Amino acid sequence: MGRGSRRRQRRPQLGIRSLRRRQPPEHHPGPGRKGPVVSSATTVVVLIAAPPGLRGHLTRWFIEVAPGVFVGSPNTRIRDGLWKILAERIRDGQVVMIEPARTEQGWTVRTAGQDRWTAADFDGLTLMSRPRRSAGQPWTTTKPVKEIGMIT
Repeated sequence: MGRGSRRRQRRPQLGIRSLRRRQPPEHHPGPGRKGPVVSSATTVVVLIAAPPGLRGHLTRWFIEVAPGVFVGSPNTRIRDGLWKILAERIRDGQVVMIEPARTEQGWTVRTAGQDRWTAADFDGLTLMSRPRRSAGQPWTTTKPVKEIGMIT
């Protein structure tokens, strides 16, 4: 076989169309969407000063991305069952669960245990506030969040 009898291989075109076809589906926003596609069922659980057994229990359904921070996509039945277990067993620690919801923000917050962080409604938005404590005294609210106009 000589040089002339070889089949000529077709070179891929490097135009815009060929680049669009090669990108994975998450880079195609689709009609009416902006940006990459993100799953709306992502749940985040944060454990603060929790018993070690709870961390092990959560690893069945979540990935621990940092110490005490778990991310996963369990269905509603599993998420509600996990919340029941977490709220019962947290003791002196605290657990915060951020889960998808049909709200303006697209998520809602559940907290249990010692209230180090609390969810506050501010004109329809959920904000998290950390209470200030003086030495040896528990935190108490003096005014509702909506009256003072901001969370400090």
